[in-house]
Amino acid sequence: MTSSIQETSITKNDSYGVKSSNHNDDAIMPVKLHSAYRYTHASELRIAVNGFTLDMSKAIDKVYKFELKMYGIKGDGKEKELSRGPRNDVALSIRHQALWSIYHQMLKSHEYLFGKNLIKYFYDCGINFYSVDELWNREEGEKELKINIELLCPTSRDFLGKQTVRLVARLLPCGEVFMHNKTVTETDHNRSLLQFLEIATSQMMFDKGTHLCFRNKAYEYSSDQNAEIYSGKVVVSGMEKNIRLVGNSWDEATPIVQIDGNI
Repeated sequence: MTSSIQETSITKNDSYGVKSSNHNDDAIMPVKLHSAYRYTHASELRIAVNGFTLDMSKAIDKVYKFELKMYGIKGDGKEKELSRGPRNDVALSIRHQALWSIYHQMLKSHEYLFGKNLIKYFYDCGINFYSVDELWNREEGEKELKINIELLCPTSRDFLGKQTVRLVARLLPCGEVFMHNKTVTETDHNRSLLQFLEIATSQMMFDKGTHLCFRNKAYEYSSDQNAEIYSGKVVVSGMEKNIRLVGNSWDEATPIVQIDGNI
């Protein structure tokens, strides 16, 4: 079997761009447009969002960020970090509820460290923990706090499992998040501040347990807006919450809570 390959050559055409020539015909390929001709500047456009301004005028200067990891320890000494696990929605919801309960028990069991005013602390049901007060400085390193399993609610004990015989929380100071002053680079500051405000504005939902929370989305457990469809599935009303910095410059930027409907 024999085969033949048709020769093709590309030559430049000064008038129109690129000219493709072969033995059969010629095709004119248009030149690539210059980037300056691709876009035109639009006039000013007003956009309406469902946003609420966060009044930062009376906010404290800074909060202290910690890494909080909780571990269940079995009889043979093996440890399991409780924030790790399956990422499906059901597993996440169960894990978040258990971690929130364990977190509160940690605060109550170590009153000498945290005091009685628990609204000074913020937690994301993962590994991020914030304190209004400087509990200890970074040079002191990590502290381990023991938590009595027997003091937990039955749901949290079921989450830990019968093989878990001890429970500890390890707190490591990470840094400071400044509410007003640009004491770090602008990008890092914005990211850290937005992360804290996202967590701070979700604390009530975590505490009341009225919503299923997945990252920045929240869905009500029970609502008049819920609708059953088929096979036991339900369409649930909810929202997507984001913190935005709005302004022409960092000095003028104002944080807002943007809330969009979601199902």
